[in-house]
Amino acid sequence: MCRSVQKNPNYQQVDVACDMIHDDGDFFGYARRIVSIPYFKGAVAVTDLAVYPLEYRDDKDVINDKAVAQGKLYMGLRDDSYREYEGVAIRDGNRGTFHVSGRVMISSKAFRLYAQDDGVSLNPDVPSHKVLGAVEELTDEQYAICDSVLLGLAFEQEDMASFCIGSASGIRVERGSLQRPGCWTPRPSDSSWR
Repeated sequence: MCRSVQKNPNYQQVDVACDMIHDDGDFFGYARRIVSIPYFKGAVAVTDLAVYPLEYRDDKDVINDKAVAQGKLYMGLRDDSYREYEGVAIRDGNRGTFHVSGRVMISSKAFRLYAQDDGVSLNPDVPSHKVLGAVEELTDEQYAICDSVLLGLAFEQEDMASFCIGSASGIRVERGSLQRPGCWTPRPSDSSWR
């Protein structure tokens, strides 16, 4: 939900402050992401801008319903977990993208400890940043503005990254995979089994 617009005096652009619900590993609540609209000459259709009000979309109800569903998915996936992931990920600090096909660890806390910055700040001392704490149920309006990415580690690439919510799934364990040669199989007689 975008609440304020200001002209950036240092660059030829307009910065739009968009409020969102975000988990940064330390706090869960309202945060702010800045989206910049570069300077342009003449007139441009509002729908060609990087960000614009939902009311200008013909399919605004469909988009809102998708955003609510994605927000509910975000709330279900934001806790520390291991996932399968197939898709594009963004390197920490927005250092480019890379393809991930394999296991990832979802952990906002680890991302905050070991990565650079994902461009989203949540500071409980800022009046517009309201920490939600342990919320039983969000409203549909709150679900609609939940973050669209999960933060964590791509194991194969050994890189911290932001992952698209729709590309994360539960880990598939094939039947008998722990019985394959080279896999450790615990036995009651094994000293590490205790």
